[in-house]
Amino acid sequence: TWYTDSAMTVTTADSSTLQGTSTNNWKSALSTQTFSLPLDISFTYSETDGNVMVGFAEEDSDLKSGWDIANAFGFYIYNTNSKARYNNSHGGTVTSNSNGKTHRIVIDAAGNLTTYIDGQITYQQTGLSTDQYKVYIAHDGGTNKPLENVALRTANFPLSCDLDTDED
Repeated sequence: TWYTDSAMTVTTADSSTLQGTSTNNWKSALSTQTFSLPLDISFTYSETDGNVMVGFAEEDSDLKSGWDIANAFGFYIYNTNSKARYNNSHGGTVTSNSNGKTHRIVIDAAGNLTTYIDGQITYQQTGLSTDQYKVYIAHDGGTNKPLENVALRTANFPLSCDLDTDED
């Protein structure tokens, strides 16, 4: 389940698809479950319009109305471009035509962040917290951009998105 802004929903259409939907500008969501390091999530996307951010946020992160959760790390994906999303910013190398490519976010047990697109390192950062993390997703209204082929691997077991049949 998810903590969300009132204008944001998170859904799983099937066991490997994750979608955040905002009805009004940038809105965010944090998973209610926390995870110990190491963490590793991978996904693809095929929708070529719209904006989404996804990754991991430190467990004590506060839900904000916009995308700007301070200690969140992962990807900012806009249309068919991807770049790193870290702290309260986004930057680094832009990967164009990244739709259909495997995006991967890894935070190892020592707090080292590495992002990959199709196996190529796109960003690295050291010195992250070694405490627990939540999954983070933000969406900028407009066109939905579902994340596909989602696989989350945590310290103790692999997970995938679960179809929420009881709407909790």
